[in-house]
Amino acid sequence: MSSLNDKIRQYGIKNFLIRGFKALVRIFGIKYEKSILMVKELDDYVKPPNPKISVHVQELNYENFKNSNFLKFDPDKLPLFKKRFSSGNYIALGAYHQNRLVYTCWISLKNFESSVNMKNNLKLKENEGLLIDAYAHPEIRGLGVHTFMNAIRVNKLYDLKKEKAIVLVMVENLPARKAQSKIGFREEKIVLYIKIFNKEIVKIKDKKLNYEY
Repeated sequence: MSSLNDKIRQYGIKNFLIRGFKALVRIFGIKYEKSILMVKELDDYVKPPNPKISVHVQELNYENFKNSNFLKFDPDKLPLFKKRFSSGNYIALGAYHQNRLVYTCWISLKNFESSVNMKNNLKLKENEGLLIDAYAHPEIRGLGVHTFMNAIRVNKLYDLKKEKAIVLVMVENLPARKAQSKIGFREEKIVLYIKIFNKEIVKIKDKKLNYEY
């Protein structure tokens, strides 16, 4: 029940129901996702907005994920994390509160990753970095940690001489879109993904107006 309440709090009732409908049609071999590609030019450091709780930030390694007792990860995810670390093309960052890992997030430096197959449609340029896989413990959601860690990731990319930060956000995930916009991301493109059995369709178009939060 707590997981259900967390999802409702994250998406709101309307968008939670939309997510539920999408999960239902996937049973019949149909997958539909509409996402927003958000972009931020990196011309200076971003001042991270203070979260409502104190956190300590550090770069993570595989053992931090494997040994985390408070923030739990799907066992199927751990081999993916290990592969990322082995490639040298990813950076993982974590936030600790009261000596417990409460938030993790990643930066991809070379590969465009998403929850659906877009590798033939979206490419990461040499001067870009991609923000992926942010996960917060339910107890600290809504306390500003996500926005704070987004700024930390953007500043990390600036240190690495990247010129743009990219992130792909599901259209229903208004809290994530709001968090990105707070630190200067703009909504640049709409990405539509449809999969019917084995046939995949990807459509990308410019987004004319930003959502008003």
